[in-house]
Amino acid sequence: MAKFNPRDRSRSCTSRKQKLVMQHNSPPKDEPWVFLSNSMLNSPVLFALSGNAYRAFFRILWEHLVHGRQQNGLLIVTHEQFIKIGICKNSVAEAIRELCAFGLVRVERGWVDGRPSPNRYTLTFYGDHEGASPTNDWKKTTAETISEYRASKAKKQSSKQKIPAPQKQEFTTPVTRSLPAKSIKSERVA
Repeated sequence: MAKFNPRDRSRSCTSRKQKLVMQHNSPPKDEPWVFLSNSMLNSPVLFALSGNAYRAFFRILWEHLVHGRQQNGLLIVTHEQFIKIGICKNSVAEAIRELCAFGLVRVERGWVDGRPSPNRYTLTFYGDHEGASPTNDWKKTTAETISEYRASKAKKQSSKQKIPAPQKQEFTTPVTRSLPAKSIKSERVA
């Protein structure tokens, strides 16, 4: 067996280099972070999301970070918070429906004593606040599911009653009366 020479840096250099790589590519120690798996990033689900659904997804993910990744299932994001990040107020519900249809998020609709309260969101690719493992519902979403969702969305939009444009009214030219011409007195310049 070869004797280790302390001046030979070939062995120690690799481990030192590996430590630097791990140090610079590991999660930050002084701030919260989340992970997204390779299979999730390469899934057709993330590529199929609309812009508003992306915004809603990352807003819910940010809320998960704010709570130290410990309150999944109890995440509350209000309508105003979705609007604040750039989702049109009329598109918030559709963005959330899209996230649910693709299996990224589960929503517990908020009603307390017959009055509306904020919805509670669960990210399906993380475990919940009770210690249950992730359900990974997004893995069940296929290209067919996505195309079916888009087709149903297009059908809903086309079936909405459109308000007919107002009919053009034909205007007749009003009858004008000719007024008697006023006599203009010429003023003399003195």
